[in-house]
Amino acid sequence: MRNLRHFVSGLLMALALTATSLSVHARLPGDDPDSGLEALDFIVAVVNDDVVLASELKDHLRTVIGDLRRRGAQIPAPQVLHKQVLDRVVLTRLQLQEAEKSGIRLDDDTLNRAVRNIAKENGLNLAEFRTALQKEGFSFASFREQIRDQLIISRLRQRKVNNRVAVTSQEVDAFLASQESAGNNFREFHIGHILISLPSPASPDQIAEARQKADALVTSLRAGGDFSQAAIENSSGQQALEGGDLGWRPAAEIPVVLAERATALKDGEVSDAFRSPAGYH
Repeated sequence: MRNLRHFVSGLLMALALTATSLSVHARLPGDDPDSGLEALDFIVAVVNDDVVLASELKDHLRTVIGDLRRRGAQIPAPQVLHKQVLDRVVLTRLQLQEAEKSGIRLDDDTLNRAVRNIAKENGLNLAEFRTALQKEGFSFASFREQIRDQLIISRLRQRKVNNRVAVTSQEVDAFLASQESAGNNFREFHIGHILISLPSPASPDQIAEARQKADALVTSLRAGGDFSQAAIENSSGQQALEGGDLGWRPAAEIPVVLAERATALKDGEVSDAFRSPAGYH
């Protein structure tokens, strides 16, 4: 059976994190994620007409910290961790708001099928899965709503891709040919990614600061620095709290902005820093 706590912790992460200039008012809890949150709840972020409560942030922090400890990763400084987690919660809310405005909905039958499939993947029926979640300290109702959010955001992202991306058959053929000539057609790549994000538009000073930070990270990593820890502490990427780990992917499934450089690297090699509209990678 898969590790349920590790699985659920991933659902508490926002599904996309891009360089965005947000108008969000935020207040962070104190250095101790558990301090001062039991007696009185309060708002830590206002996201348009919605709010993020300290109790919600506390739940996310507990899950992320538990996941980092189980993986043996060093936990970042409290303020760094709070910001990483809060940013993800806020961006998830923004995506859900956008999905609602776009008319994206998820019916209960689709949601129930998704939950049953997750239970089946863990070798459990629904009743057993509910019990297993409760033993791990998770509410089944809360888990179900997290699955709903995940599926809605997935539909939103797919709609954006369908609306923005038009790839000709010639472009597909050219890409496949280039990968075949490089011997990458049937290879998979295990990629780590760090993003130093930039707002849009970015000032010359912001660009220079981000480039300097990215170059310093490259130097440190090439000298033997811990990539996972560097990602946790510095990255704005979607997988930052997983140590920047994008997992094993065939060349065709690597994000376009990374694909050409990633497939050219040797095992254990770190690329030079390079810029995209999102920032420096």
